[in-house]
Amino acid sequence: MDAKERAMLEAAGYQVGGIQELLGLTDEETRVIELRVSLGRAIRRIRQERDLTQAAVGKMVATTQSRIARVEQGLPGVTLDQAFRVLFALGGDMGDIQTDRIRETKAAAETASRKVTGRIVRRAPRSKAKQA
Repeated sequence: MDAKERAMLEAAGYQVGGIQELLGLTDEETRVIELRVSLGRAIRRIRQERDLTQAAVGKMVATTQSRIARVEQGLPGVTLDQAFRVLFALGGDMGDIQTDRIRETKAAAETASRKVTGRIVRRAPRSKAKQA
């Protein structure tokens, strides 16, 4: 998004920023979320490469298919310990997480080269004085 487009959106009452800014996350919180997402993507990729269902992986680690789905999505309520146990049960290691992060970085660079910014735009809340 160029400066002119950003200024136009802000003049129209929109706030423009990244996901970290939108959600008010600290750098540490953002890194944990990125780790969860990368870990989940690595687990899904390895599971699919081994042609396994989520139910089959669940049996391997004595849990349910729905728990494996949550692990792959990086959702809250799944501990990093649980996610790493699934990764290791599939024969994965720390390098698999890094491999997926490199793929994500390359995909982001390709997206940026097509001039898609990944910025979040939302309508700024109206003040009570303006609503009346």
